[in-house]
Amino acid sequence: MAKPVKTKAKKSGKAASSVLRDLLNIAPTNEKDMDMFNATAVREVLALHKIDKVIVEYDGSGDSGSINAVQFSKNGKVIKLSGIAVEVWEKVSNYSSANNTYATTFISSEMQISAAFERLAENVLDRRGIDWYNNDGGFGNITFYVNENTVSLDHSQRVSSTEEFFDSESWGE
Repeated sequence: MAKPVKTKAKKSGKAASSVLRDLLNIAPTNEKDMDMFNATAVREVLALHKIDKVIVEYDGSGDSGSINAVQFSKNGKVIKLSGIAVEVWEKVSNYSSANNTYATTFISSEMQISAAFERLAENVLDRRGIDWYNNDGGFGNITFYVNENTVSLDHSQRVSSTEEFFDSESWGE
């Protein structure tokens, strides 16, 4: 299992751990590795800006969903982080019709820190099997507590119900 290298982030350019991973040609080989790589990368950026909490708000229904907001907080105050990029990994599955199999690979890309947290939040929901975008859907918040290295999920699922009434009596007699 590949493990991310923990180092201090640089103020400009790639984070130090990303540079070392590139030099050593280290890539995740499974989803657990991917999560560790991504957590290390975003923590470096958050530490650099002294961010202690990130809240991701989501909502979905009718076969679609969206991340509505990503909020960064520092000592209880909302902080705007714009123009800050981070390298994150994603799982990609490709189907081969020749041998009827899926091949899974992991690719990295650099994106804005807000977009990275959108991906992280979607992974949290997927891993827990929460169907927040189909039928009536659901909504909620995912809170990343940076200093505690914890994630909490506050989810509400929309449910439609139908009440049926049936009665029978004689007709026309």
